[in-house]
Amino acid sequence: MSDKTPVILVGMPGDMATRIAKRVEASDDFELAKLASRFAFAGYKHKGKVIDEQYREEYALDSDIKLITPDKHEETLDLFEKFNTGKRPIGINFADAEGFDVNHLFVNHNIPFICGSTGVDLDREVKLEEAVKGSEICSVRDMNMDALLTIVGSMLKYGAGRFESVLRGYHGFGIEEHQASKADGVSGTLVKWKGLWEEMGINFYAANGSRQGDFGHAYHIMRISSPEGDVNVNLETDVRGREPYAIGTVRYAAPHLVEAMERGEKGKIFSMEDVLAD
Repeated sequence: MSDKTPVILVGMPGDMATRIAKRVEASDDFELAKLASRFAFAGYKHKGKVIDEQYREEYALDSDIKLITPDKHEETLDLFEKFNTGKRPIGINFADAEGFDVNHLFVNHNIPFICGSTGVDLDREVKLEEAVKGSEICSVRDMNMDALLTIVGSMLKYGAGRFESVLRGYHGFGIEEHQASKADGVSGTLVKWKGLWEEMGINFYAANGSRQGDFGHAYHIMRISSPEGDVNVNLETDVRGREPYAIGTVRYAAPHLVEAMERGEKGKIFSMEDVLAD
């Protein structure tokens, strides 16, 4: 019996899930969940290719991971629940919005989970929040798993609460740039930070910039100016690739979730700010 916590990973063979799988397998505390072999949850398509039997066979030969399509997700969870003799598993879901509702299967099977999916509409977010709060498990839900960016956001949150409306008459703008595959509008990070600047009284305009490349980059440039224009503050963030989010998930979020469940917590949804501040 392994002393590592099994991880049921959602979103394979996507880039984020693949990165997290590598981090999980290199960890001393976590491992990919196994039945007859290691497995992970997939959708029906990946980059336009159908994930059919041939695709799954070739992927398993190459990676030693069996891809489970949505028609077999619940059956697989039933089997794992029946035959798992090790530690309680956790789920990690970085699928696109289409795979967001797999989280409800985790709730139904009392599997605590981490979710970093983006582009999910508010109704689905609210339904999942209600499901978790009425359950026996906890979750970590955030769209930014990087520790440094989370702390910068927390500093802005503190400023908004401490200096509400103090900067009336100030104005600012922010622009962001992401990879071409990002489907939603202005990034969630910039939208959140825009709201915090506005709580301080700043008239802030946010815009999405270019969408280019496919390497998971995230640039945010913000500029705040005094009414007279004689004081200017620039804030720039530069995330090159998705690896920081994989690191934050496995290094910080996953241990926090396991420890929360071991303490007997239930019905709680943690942000990355909660994770890092604990």
